[in-house]
Amino acid sequence: MHPFRLAVGLVATSLVVTGWTSTGAIVAGAAEDPLPEVPELRTLDDVTELAASTRDDDGVRVAVLSDVNGATAGGIGVTALTADPAQVDALTDELDAVPGVVSAAVDTRLELAEDPYVSQQYAPGRMRANQVQGVATGDGVLVAVIDSGVQGSHPDLTPALPGGRPRVLPGTTFLTPDFGKPNLTGSPGNVDPNGHGTHVAGIIAAARDNGLGVQGIAPDAQILPVRALDPKGFGWSSDVAAAILWAHQQGADVINLSLAGPEEPRAVSDAINWVATDPSRSQRPTVVVAAAGNSGMAYPRIWPAAHPRVIAVASSDSVDGIASTSSRGTYVDVAAPGVSVLSTCTTSVYCFRSGTSMASPQVAGVAALLREQDPRRAGWSVETILESSATDIDAPGVDPASGAGRVDVAAALDPARFPKVPRNPRLPTGTVDSVTAEGRAIMVRGSARDPDGAPLVRIESLVDGRRSVREIPVGGGRYVVGWPEAPGTHLVCVSAVDSPSRQPVPLGCRDVVVK
Repeated sequence: MHPFRLAVGLVATSLVVTGWTSTGAIVAGAAEDPLPEVPELRTLDDVTELAASTRDDDGVRVAVLSDVNGATAGGIGVTALTADPAQVDALTDELDAVPGVVSAAVDTRLELAEDPYVSQQYAPGRMRANQVQGVATGDGVLVAVIDSGVQGSHPDLTPALPGGRPRVLPGTTFLTPDFGKPNLTGSPGNVDPNGHGTHVAGIIAAARDNGLGVQGIAPDAQILPVRALDPKGFGWSSDVAAAILWAHQQGADVINLSLAGPEEPRAVSDAINWVATDPSRSQRPTVVVAAAGNSGMAYPRIWPAAHPRVIAVASSDSVDGIASTSSRGTYVDVAAPGVSVLSTCTTSVYCFRSGTSMASPQVAGVAALLREQDPRRAGWSVETILESSATDIDAPGVDPASGAGRVDVAAALDPARFPKVPRNPRLPTGTVDSVTAEGRAIMVRGSARDPDGAPLVRIESLVDGRRSVREIPVGGGRYVVGWPEAPGTHLVCVSAVDSPSRQPVPLGCRDVVVK
Protein backbone atom coordinates (compact mmCIF):
# COMPACT_ATOMS: atom_id res chain seq x y z
CA MET A 1 0.00 0.00 0.00
CA HIS A 2 1.49 3.34 -1.02
CA PRO A 3 0.81 6.39 1.15
CA PHE A 4 0.05 9.93 0.16
CA ARG A 5 2.52 12.64 1.08
CA LEU A 6 3.13 16.33 0.49
CA ALA A 7 6.09 15.76 -1.77
CA VAL A 8 8.52 12.86 -2.14
CA GLY A 9 8.84 9.90 0.21
CA LEU A 10 7.18 6.56 0.85
CA VAL A 11 5.97 5.00 4.07
CA ALA A 12 5.17 1.31 4.16
CA THR A 13 2.21 -0.04 6.11
CA SER A 14 2.02 -3.62 7.35
CA LEU A 15 -1.19 -5.61 7.43
CA VAL A 16 -1.91 -8.45 9.84
CA VAL A 17 -4.57 -10.98 8.89
CA THR A 18 -7.20 -11.41 11.58
CA GLY A 19 -10.75 -12.69 11.91
CA TRP A 20 -14.02 -11.23 13.16
CA THR A 21 -15.53 -12.61 16.36
CA SER A 22 -19.28 -12.89 16.80
CA THR A 23 -19.23 -9.62 18.77
CA GLY A 24 -17.54 -7.67 16.00
CA ALA A 25 -14.11 -7.56 17.64
CA ILE A 26 -11.02 -8.75 15.80
CA VAL A 27 -8.71 -11.52 16.99
CA ALA A 28 -5.80 -13.31 15.38
CA GLY A 29 -6.88 -16.54 13.76
CA ALA A 30 -5.61 -19.31 11.54
CA ALA A 31 -6.06 -18.77 7.83
CA GLU A 32 -8.22 -21.90 7.52
CA ASP A 33 -10.76 -20.77 10.14
CA PRO A 34 -14.10 -19.71 8.62
CA LEU A 35 -14.87 -15.98 8.93
CA PRO A 36 -18.17 -15.04 10.61
CA GLU A 37 -20.53 -12.57 8.99
CA VAL A 38 -19.76 -8.87 9.06
CA PRO A 39 -21.68 -7.21 11.93
CA GLU A 40 -24.93 -5.52 10.93
CA LEU A 41 -24.63 -1.74 11.13
CA ARG A 42 -27.71 0.49 11.09
CA THR A 43 -26.65 3.84 12.60
CA LEU A 44 -23.56 5.97 13.15
CA ASP A 45 -23.73 4.94 16.82
CA ASP A 46 -23.25 1.33 15.69
CA VAL A 47 -20.19 2.42 13.74
CA THR A 48 -18.78 4.19 16.81
CA GLU A 49 -19.33 1.10 18.97
CA LEU A 50 -17.62 -1.13 16.40
CA ALA A 51 -14.66 1.26 16.24
CA ALA A 52 -14.31 1.18 20.03
CA SER A 53 -14.42 -2.63 20.08
CA THR A 54 -11.60 -2.93 17.54
CA ARG A 55 -9.31 -0.12 18.67
CA ASP A 56 -6.66 -2.41 20.20
CA ASP A 57 -6.66 -5.02 17.43
CA ASP A 58 -4.36 -5.60 14.49
CA GLY A 59 -5.53 -5.35 10.91
CA VAL A 60 -6.39 -2.80 8.25
CA ARG A 61 -7.44 0.70 9.24
CA VAL A 62 -10.81 1.58 7.68
CA ALA A 63 -11.96 5.19 7.95
CA VAL A 64 -15.62 6.21 7.90
CA LEU A 65 -16.27 9.77 6.73
CA SER A 66 -19.68 11.01 7.90
CA ASP A 67 -21.77 14.16 7.60
CA VAL A 68 -24.77 14.43 9.90
CA ASN A 69 -25.84 17.89 8.67
CA GLY A 70 -25.94 17.39 4.92
CA ALA A 71 -25.05 20.61 3.10
CA THR A 72 -25.16 22.58 6.37
CA ALA A 73 -21.73 23.37 7.80
CA GLY A 74 -20.42 21.58 10.86
CA GLY A 75 -21.43 17.94 10.51
CA ILE A 76 -18.20 16.41 9.17
CA GLY A 77 -16.59 13.62 11.19
CA VAL A 78 -14.14 10.72 10.83
CA THR A 79 -14.36 7.38 12.68
CA ALA A 80 -11.49 4.88 12.36
CA LEU A 81 -11.89 1.15 12.99
CA THR A 82 -9.77 -1.96 12.45
CA ALA A 83 -10.85 -4.65 10.00
CA ASP A 84 -9.80 -8.06 8.75
CA PRO A 85 -8.22 -7.59 5.29
CA ALA A 86 -10.39 -10.41 3.94
CA GLN A 87 -13.57 -8.63 5.00
CA VAL A 88 -12.77 -5.05 4.00
CA ASP A 89 -14.98 -5.08 0.89
CA ALA A 90 -17.98 -6.55 2.70
CA LEU A 91 -17.50 -4.20 5.65
CA THR A 92 -17.23 -1.06 3.52
CA ASP A 93 -20.39 -2.08 1.63
CA GLU A 94 -22.17 -2.41 4.96
CA LEU A 95 -20.83 0.95 6.15
CA ASP A 96 -21.78 2.74 2.93
CA ALA A 97 -25.43 1.86 3.58
CA VAL A 98 -25.50 3.54 7.00
CA PRO A 99 -27.37 6.88 6.93
CA GLY A 100 -24.94 9.79 7.25
CA VAL A 101 -21.91 7.90 5.91
CA VAL A 102 -20.27 9.77 3.03
CA SER A 103 -17.46 7.30 2.38
CA ALA A 104 -15.90 4.19 3.91
CA ALA A 105 -12.52 2.99 2.66
CA VAL A 106 -9.11 1.71 3.68
CA ASP A 107 -7.13 4.67 5.01
CA THR A 108 -3.71 5.71 3.69
CA ARG A 109 -0.89 7.73 5.20
CA LEU A 110 0.43 11.12 4.09
CA GLU A 111 3.99 12.42 4.44
CA LEU A 112 5.87 15.71 4.07
CA ALA A 113 9.21 16.19 2.27
CA GLU A 114 10.74 18.99 0.17
CA ASP A 115 13.80 19.63 -1.99
CA PRO A 116 16.71 21.89 -0.86
CA TYR A 117 16.44 25.66 -1.45
CA VAL A 118 19.18 27.76 -3.10
CA SER A 119 17.76 30.86 -4.77
CA GLN A 120 15.58 33.97 -4.26
CA GLN A 121 11.92 34.82 -4.68
CA TYR A 122 11.34 35.13 -8.42
CA ALA A 123 7.87 33.69 -9.10
CA PRO A 124 5.82 36.93 -9.38
CA GLY A 125 8.13 38.34 -12.04
CA ARG A 126 8.45 35.07 -13.94
CA MET A 127 4.64 34.69 -14.08
CA ARG A 128 4.11 38.45 -14.74
CA ALA A 129 1.92 38.65 -11.63
CA ASN A 130 3.57 41.93 -10.64
CA GLN A 131 2.34 43.59 -13.85
CA VAL A 132 -1.37 43.24 -13.10
CA GLN A 133 -1.69 44.22 -9.44
CA GLY A 134 -4.37 46.76 -10.34
CA VAL A 135 -6.50 44.15 -12.12
CA ALA A 136 -7.20 41.78 -9.18
CA THR A 137 -5.81 41.14 -5.69
CA GLY A 138 -8.03 38.30 -4.44
CA ASP A 139 -10.28 40.63 -2.42
CA GLY A 140 -13.38 38.78 -1.21
CA VAL A 141 -12.04 35.34 -2.15
CA LEU A 142 -11.62 32.54 0.43
CA VAL A 143 -8.76 30.08 -0.15
CA ALA A 144 -8.58 26.92 1.96
CA VAL A 145 -5.09 25.61 2.73
CA ILE A 146 -5.41 21.93 3.65
CA ASP A 147 -2.02 21.18 5.10
CA SER A 148 -0.06 21.10 8.38
CA GLY A 149 -1.84 24.24 9.63
CA VAL A 150 -0.95 27.92 9.16
CA GLN A 151 0.84 30.14 11.69
CA GLY A 152 -1.77 32.88 11.77
CA SER A 153 0.45 35.05 13.96
CA HIS A 154 3.18 35.42 11.33
CA PRO A 155 3.78 39.19 10.79
CA ASP A 156 3.21 38.84 7.03
CA LEU A 157 -0.09 37.01 7.63
CA THR A 158 -1.58 39.23 10.33
CA PRO A 159 -2.27 42.56 8.52
CA ALA A 160 -6.02 43.04 8.14
CA LEU A 161 -7.68 42.71 4.75
CA PRO A 162 -9.86 45.43 3.20
CA GLY A 163 -12.78 46.12 5.53
CA GLY A 164 -10.82 44.94 8.57
CA ARG A 165 -11.32 41.22 7.95
CA PRO A 166 -8.65 38.84 9.34
CA ARG A 167 -6.17 37.58 6.75
CA VAL A 168 -6.03 34.11 8.34
CA LEU A 169 -9.20 32.67 9.89
CA PRO A 170 -9.10 30.32 12.90
CA GLY A 171 -9.97 27.34 10.71
CA THR A 172 -10.13 23.85 12.17
CA THR A 173 -8.27 20.55 12.48
CA PHE A 174 -9.01 17.03 11.26
CA LEU A 175 -6.43 14.75 12.87
CA THR A 176 -8.03 11.42 13.66
CA PRO A 177 -5.54 9.97 16.12
CA ASP A 178 -3.74 6.70 16.05
CA PHE A 179 -4.93 4.80 19.09
CA GLY A 180 -3.25 6.07 22.24
CA LYS A 181 -2.60 9.56 20.82
CA PRO A 182 -4.59 12.75 21.51
CA ASN A 183 -7.50 13.65 19.28
CA LEU A 184 -6.94 17.17 17.95
CA THR A 185 -9.96 17.18 15.64
CA GLY A 186 -11.96 20.37 16.11
CA SER A 187 -9.08 22.46 17.46
CA PRO A 188 -8.08 25.62 15.53
CA GLY A 189 -6.11 25.28 12.31
CA ASN A 190 -4.20 28.56 12.62
CA VAL A 191 -1.21 26.89 14.27
CA ASP A 192 1.54 25.07 12.38
CA PRO A 193 4.08 22.93 14.26
CA ASN A 194 5.58 21.79 10.94
CA GLY A 195 5.88 24.95 8.82
CA HIS A 196 4.80 23.58 5.45
CA GLY A 197 1.28 25.04 5.51
CA THR A 198 2.58 28.44 6.60
CA HIS A 199 4.91 28.51 3.60
CA VAL A 200 2.02 27.59 1.30
CA ALA A 201 -0.24 30.28 2.79
CA GLY A 202 2.40 32.98 2.30
CA ILE A 203 2.79 32.08 -1.36
CA ILE A 204 -0.95 32.63 -1.77
CA ALA A 205 -1.69 35.64 0.41
CA ALA A 206 1.25 37.23 2.24
CA ALA A 207 0.47 40.92 2.75
CA ARG A 208 1.50 43.56 0.21
CA ASP A 209 3.13 46.93 0.97
CA ASN A 210 3.45 46.27 4.71
CA GLY A 211 7.20 46.73 4.78
CA LEU A 212 7.82 43.06 5.55
CA GLY A 213 9.17 40.03 3.73
CA VAL A 214 7.30 38.71 0.72
CA GLN A 215 4.07 39.30 -1.18
CA GLY A 216 1.48 36.69 -2.06
CA ILE A 217 0.08 36.11 -5.54
CA ALA A 218 -3.38 37.11 -4.21
CA PRO A 219 -2.43 39.46 -1.32
CA ASP A 220 -6.02 40.35 -0.43
CA ALA A 221 -7.37 36.79 -0.38
CA GLN A 222 -8.47 35.31 2.94
CA ILE A 223 -6.89 32.06 4.13
CA LEU A 224 -8.95 29.27 5.72
CA PRO A 225 -6.43 26.93 7.42
CA VAL A 226 -7.52 23.30 7.75
CA ARG A 227 -4.94 21.21 9.54
CA ALA A 228 -4.91 17.58 8.40
CA LEU A 229 -1.26 16.63 9.05
CA ASP A 230 0.55 16.16 12.35
CA PRO A 231 3.77 17.95 13.41
CA LYS A 232 5.89 15.42 11.53
CA GLY A 233 3.87 15.88 8.35
CA PHE A 234 1.86 12.65 8.58
CA GLY A 235 -1.88 12.19 8.40
CA TRP A 236 -4.70 10.09 6.95
CA SER A 237 -6.42 10.47 3.59
CA SER A 238 -9.78 10.32 5.37
CA ASP A 239 -8.86 13.47 7.30
CA VAL A 240 -7.95 15.20 4.04
CA ALA A 241 -11.31 14.17 2.57
CA ALA A 242 -13.11 15.51 5.65
CA ALA A 243 -11.11 18.74 5.38
CA ILE A 244 -12.12 19.16 1.71
CA LEU A 245 -15.81 18.77 2.51
CA TRP A 246 -15.61 21.06 5.54
CA ALA A 247 -13.77 23.81 3.62
CA HIS A 248 -16.38 23.67 0.87
CA GLN A 249 -19.15 24.02 3.45
CA GLN A 250 -17.44 27.13 4.85
CA GLY A 251 -17.66 28.75 1.41
CA ALA A 252 -14.12 28.20 0.11
CA ASP A 253 -13.69 29.49 -3.45
CA VAL A 254 -10.38 27.66 -3.91
CA ILE A 255 -8.82 24.66 -2.15
CA ASN A 256 -5.06 24.04 -2.29
CA LEU A 257 -3.79 20.47 -1.80
CA SER A 258 0.00 20.39 -1.64
CA LEU A 259 0.07 16.61 -1.19
CA ALA A 260 0.64 13.70 -3.56
CA GLY A 261 0.82 9.91 -3.81
CA PRO A 262 0.78 7.09 -6.39
CA GLU A 263 -2.55 5.50 -5.38
CA GLU A 264 -6.04 6.96 -5.61
CA PRO A 265 -7.84 7.18 -2.23
CA ARG A 266 -11.57 6.73 -2.68
CA ALA A 267 -12.57 9.13 0.11
CA VAL A 268 -10.52 12.01 -1.30
CA SER A 269 -11.76 11.43 -4.85
CA ASP A 270 -15.37 11.32 -3.66
CA ALA A 271 -14.90 14.56 -1.75
CA ILE A 272 -13.36 16.30 -4.77
CA ASN A 273 -16.17 15.11 -7.01
CA TRP A 274 -18.68 16.69 -4.66
CA VAL A 275 -17.07 20.06 -3.98
CA ALA A 276 -16.10 20.62 -7.64
CA THR A 277 -19.65 20.01 -8.89
CA ASP A 278 -21.95 20.93 -5.98
CA PRO A 279 -24.67 23.31 -7.30
CA SER A 280 -26.37 23.87 -3.94
CA ARG A 281 -24.31 26.86 -2.74
CA SER A 282 -25.05 30.46 -3.62
CA GLN A 283 -21.65 30.58 -5.37
CA ARG A 284 -19.98 28.40 -7.98
CA PRO A 285 -18.41 25.04 -7.00
CA THR A 286 -15.00 25.11 -5.39
CA VAL A 287 -11.86 25.22 -7.56
CA VAL A 288 -9.42 22.48 -6.48
CA VAL A 289 -5.68 22.85 -7.16
CA ALA A 290 -3.11 20.15 -6.30
CA ALA A 291 0.61 19.46 -6.50
CA ALA A 292 1.56 17.12 -9.36
CA GLY A 293 4.05 15.30 -7.12
CA ASN A 294 7.83 15.13 -6.74
CA SER A 295 8.56 11.59 -7.97
CA GLY A 296 9.99 12.42 -11.41
CA MET A 297 9.25 9.60 -13.82
CA ALA A 298 8.60 6.97 -11.14
CA TYR A 299 4.81 6.78 -11.51
CA PRO A 300 2.49 7.39 -14.49
CA ARG A 301 -0.14 9.14 -12.37
CA ILE A 302 -0.06 10.94 -9.00
CA TRP A 303 -3.15 11.55 -6.85
CA PRO A 304 -5.16 13.63 -6.10
CA ALA A 305 -3.61 15.74 -8.88
CA ALA A 306 -4.63 13.09 -11.44
CA HIS A 307 -8.30 13.56 -10.55
CA PRO A 308 -10.02 14.97 -13.67
CA ARG A 309 -11.61 17.84 -11.69
CA VAL A 310 -8.31 18.99 -10.17
CA ILE A 311 -5.85 21.49 -11.66
CA ALA A 312 -2.55 19.56 -11.48
CA VAL A 313 0.55 21.74 -11.14
CA ALA A 314 4.14 20.82 -12.04
CA SER A 315 7.20 22.64 -10.67
CA SER A 316 9.36 24.99 -12.77
CA ASP A 317 12.46 27.02 -11.94
CA SER A 318 13.65 30.61 -12.42
CA VAL A 319 14.51 30.04 -16.10
CA ASP A 320 11.34 28.06 -16.91
CA GLY A 321 12.97 24.66 -16.73
CA ILE A 322 10.93 21.82 -15.23
CA ALA A 323 12.36 20.56 -11.94
CA SER A 324 13.94 17.12 -12.34
CA THR A 325 11.91 15.80 -9.40
CA SER A 326 8.58 17.17 -10.68
CA SER A 327 6.31 14.27 -11.62
CA ARG A 328 5.53 13.64 -15.28
CA GLY A 329 2.24 12.41 -16.71
CA THR A 330 -0.68 13.17 -18.99
CA TYR A 331 -2.60 14.41 -15.95
CA VAL A 332 -0.32 17.47 -15.54
CA ASP A 333 -2.28 20.61 -16.51
CA VAL A 334 0.12 23.53 -16.01
CA ALA A 335 3.45 24.43 -14.40
CA ALA A 336 4.40 27.18 -11.94
CA PRO A 337 7.52 28.22 -10.01
CA GLY A 338 8.31 25.63 -7.34
CA VAL A 339 12.11 25.60 -7.10
CA SER A 340 13.66 27.65 -4.27
CA VAL A 341 10.53 29.66 -3.48
CA LEU A 342 10.83 32.23 -0.69
CA SER A 343 7.82 32.52 1.63
CA THR A 344 6.65 32.74 5.23
CA CYS A 345 7.89 30.19 7.76
CA THR A 346 7.09 29.45 11.37
CA THR A 347 8.83 31.39 14.16
CA SER A 348 7.85 34.49 12.16
CA VAL A 349 10.72 34.26 9.67
CA TYR A 350 11.12 33.52 5.95
CA CYS A 351 12.67 30.55 4.21
CA PHE A 352 13.11 28.83 0.86
CA ARG A 353 11.35 25.59 0.02
CA SER A 354 11.13 23.62 -3.21
CA GLY A 355 8.72 21.15 -4.77
CA THR A 356 5.35 20.95 -6.43
CA SER A 357 4.01 21.73 -2.96
CA MET A 358 5.23 25.28 -3.64
CA ALA A 359 4.06 25.37 -7.28
CA SER A 360 0.46 24.44 -6.42
CA PRO A 361 -0.25 27.50 -4.20
CA GLN A 362 1.10 29.78 -6.94
CA VAL A 363 -1.75 28.53 -9.13
CA ALA A 364 -4.23 28.55 -6.25
CA GLY A 365 -3.41 32.24 -5.86
CA VAL A 366 -4.03 32.87 -9.56
CA ALA A 367 -7.31 30.95 -9.30
CA ALA A 368 -8.29 33.34 -6.49
CA LEU A 369 -7.59 36.32 -8.77
CA LEU A 370 -9.71 34.78 -11.54
CA ARG A 371 -12.55 34.08 -9.07
CA GLU A 372 -12.42 37.70 -7.90
CA GLN A 373 -12.67 38.88 -11.51
CA ASP A 374 -15.71 36.67 -12.10
CA PRO A 375 -17.21 34.67 -9.18
CA ARG A 376 -19.13 32.56 -11.71
CA ARG A 377 -15.95 30.80 -12.84
CA ALA A 378 -15.95 27.12 -11.89
CA GLY A 379 -12.90 24.86 -11.88
CA TRP A 380 -13.16 23.90 -15.55
CA SER A 381 -13.36 27.59 -16.54
CA VAL A 382 -10.34 28.56 -14.44
CA GLU A 383 -8.36 25.64 -15.84
CA THR A 384 -9.26 26.55 -19.43
CA ILE A 385 -8.09 30.15 -18.92
CA LEU A 386 -4.82 29.06 -17.30
CA GLU A 387 -4.05 26.53 -20.03
CA SER A 388 -4.95 28.77 -22.97
CA SER A 389 -2.83 31.67 -21.65
CA ALA A 390 0.16 29.65 -20.42
CA THR A 391 3.67 30.08 -21.83
CA ASP A 392 4.95 26.98 -23.62
CA ILE A 393 8.21 26.06 -21.87
CA ASP A 394 8.85 22.38 -22.58
CA ALA A 395 8.13 20.18 -25.60
CA PRO A 396 6.00 22.11 -28.13
CA GLY A 397 2.31 22.00 -27.25
CA VAL A 398 0.88 20.06 -24.31
CA ASP A 399 3.46 17.72 -22.77
CA PRO A 400 3.66 15.43 -19.70
CA ALA A 401 6.24 17.59 -17.90
CA SER A 402 4.59 21.04 -17.99
CA GLY A 403 1.09 20.37 -19.32
CA ALA A 404 0.00 23.42 -21.31
CA GLY A 405 2.98 25.40 -20.00
CA ARG A 406 4.01 27.77 -17.21
CA VAL A 407 1.19 29.94 -15.88
CA ASP A 408 1.18 33.54 -17.14
CA VAL A 409 -0.85 35.64 -14.69
CA ALA A 410 -0.89 38.76 -16.87
CA ALA A 411 -2.18 36.93 -19.93
CA ALA A 412 -4.79 35.09 -17.86
CA LEU A 413 -6.19 38.21 -16.14
CA ASP A 414 -5.81 40.86 -18.85
CA PRO A 415 -5.27 39.24 -22.27
CA ALA A 416 -5.99 42.51 -24.11
CA ARG A 417 -3.03 44.31 -22.47
CA PHE A 418 -0.79 41.28 -22.00
CA PRO A 419 -1.12 38.78 -24.86
CA LYS A 420 0.17 35.26 -24.49
CA VAL A 421 3.95 35.02 -24.65
CA PRO A 422 5.06 33.12 -27.78
CA ARG A 423 7.24 30.07 -27.42
CA ASN A 424 10.98 30.70 -27.40
CA PRO A 425 12.03 29.83 -30.99
CA ARG A 426 15.67 29.31 -30.01
CA LEU A 427 15.26 26.20 -27.87
CA PRO A 428 17.19 23.11 -28.97
CA THR A 429 15.58 20.40 -31.09
CA GLY A 430 16.32 16.75 -31.65
CA THR A 431 15.16 13.17 -31.91
CA VAL A 432 15.48 9.80 -30.22
CA ASP A 433 15.99 7.40 -33.10
CA SER A 434 16.46 4.20 -31.10
CA VAL A 435 16.93 2.79 -27.60
CA THR A 436 18.16 -0.80 -27.68
CA ALA A 437 19.62 -3.44 -25.40
CA GLU A 438 22.84 -4.89 -26.80
CA GLY A 439 23.96 -7.64 -24.46
CA ARG A 440 24.12 -6.15 -20.96
CA ALA A 441 24.34 -2.59 -22.30
CA ILE A 442 21.81 0.08 -23.33
CA MET A 443 22.50 2.03 -26.53
CA VAL A 444 20.74 5.31 -27.35
CA ARG A 445 20.99 6.96 -30.78
CA GLY A 446 19.53 10.20 -32.09
CA SER A 447 20.13 13.80 -33.13
CA ALA A 448 20.27 17.18 -31.34
CA ARG A 449 20.84 20.79 -32.42
CA ASP A 450 21.01 24.02 -30.37
CA PRO A 451 20.87 27.40 -32.18
CA ASP A 452 22.77 29.06 -29.28
CA GLY A 453 25.78 26.76 -29.02
CA ALA A 454 27.05 23.21 -28.88
CA PRO A 455 24.14 20.87 -28.07
CA LEU A 456 24.12 18.84 -24.86
CA VAL A 457 22.00 15.72 -24.39
CA ARG A 458 20.73 14.56 -20.98
CA ILE A 459 19.79 10.87 -20.66
CA GLU A 460 17.82 9.67 -17.64
CA SER A 461 17.36 5.97 -16.88
CA LEU A 462 14.93 4.58 -14.30
CA VAL A 463 14.66 0.95 -13.15
CA ASP A 464 13.22 -0.42 -9.89
CA GLY A 465 13.09 3.09 -8.41
CA ARG A 466 16.79 3.77 -9.17
CA ARG A 467 17.53 6.80 -11.35
CA SER A 468 20.75 7.63 -13.19
CA VAL A 469 21.52 10.75 -15.24
CA ARG A 470 24.13 11.28 -17.98
CA GLU A 471 24.91 14.46 -19.92
CA ILE A 472 26.73 14.05 -23.23
CA PRO A 473 28.01 16.75 -25.60
CA VAL A 474 26.86 16.25 -29.19
CA GLY A 475 29.22 16.65 -32.13
CA GLY A 476 28.04 16.98 -35.71
CA GLY A 477 24.39 16.92 -34.70
CA ARG A 478 24.34 13.16 -33.92
CA TYR A 479 24.79 11.25 -30.66
CA VAL A 480 25.39 7.60 -29.78
CA VAL A 481 25.53 6.79 -26.07
CA GLY A 482 26.01 3.38 -24.44
CA TRP A 483 26.51 2.11 -20.89
CA PRO A 484 26.28 -1.21 -19.00
CA GLU A 485 23.09 -1.89 -17.05
CA ALA A 486 21.63 -4.55 -14.76
CA PRO A 487 18.83 -6.80 -16.07
CA GLY A 488 15.33 -5.40 -15.94
CA THR A 489 12.90 -3.09 -17.73
CA HIS A 490 14.43 0.39 -17.98
CA LEU A 491 12.62 3.64 -18.78
CA VAL A 492 15.03 5.83 -20.75
CA CYS A 493 14.19 9.51 -21.38
CA VAL A 494 16.29 11.90 -23.47
CA SER A 495 16.32 15.72 -23.30
CA ALA A 496 18.31 18.37 -25.16
CA VAL A 497 19.70 20.90 -22.66
CA ASP A 498 19.35 24.51 -23.79
CA SER A 499 22.35 26.84 -23.81
CA PRO A 500 22.73 29.02 -21.78
CA SER A 501 19.53 28.58 -19.70
CA ARG A 502 20.12 24.86 -18.96
CA GLN A 503 16.43 24.27 -19.65
CA PRO A 504 15.82 20.63 -20.69
CA VAL A 505 13.69 20.08 -23.79
CA PRO A 506 12.28 16.50 -23.77
CA LEU A 507 12.99 14.55 -26.94
CA GLY A 508 11.27 11.30 -25.97
CA CYS A 509 11.11 8.26 -23.69
CA ARG A 510 11.44 4.55 -24.47
CA ASP A 511 11.18 1.30 -22.50
CA VAL A 512 14.00 -1.21 -23.03
CA VAL A 513 14.49 -4.67 -21.49
CA VAL A 514 17.99 -5.78 -20.49
CA LYS A 515 18.10 -9.56 -20.05
